[in-house]
Amino acid sequence: SSLPAPPSASRPINRPRASIPTRTKLLPPSPAMARSWFLALVVALLGQIGSTLTVALPKNMDNYKCGVMCQRFGMKALGPAFKDIHHPTECMKKCNEVWPKKP
Repeated sequence: SSLPAPPSASRPINRPRASIPTRTKLLPPSPAMARSWFLALVVALLGQIGSTLTVALPKNMDNYKCGVMCQRFGMKALGPAFKDIHHPTECMKKCNEVWPKKP
């Protein structure tokens, strides 16, 4: 017993082809737009570089305030003497050297 052939094998079905969306080409930016984006990028980068280079020591620093900064892992904000310290205990010892306790 042979099975009948599927309809697509016996005759082609004429259906309209679905239109496939094509990618639209992106236009290059105008020179003025490119310049403005470039300037915005330069300003943003310079702002980041400037903020990382400025190190201001906290005002009215004393031993107690230094200890609080150490407990909050603020060693970088305490200045160049604390740049290689990464643990609060070591930081507290350095605070006692830099800002000794007042009697």
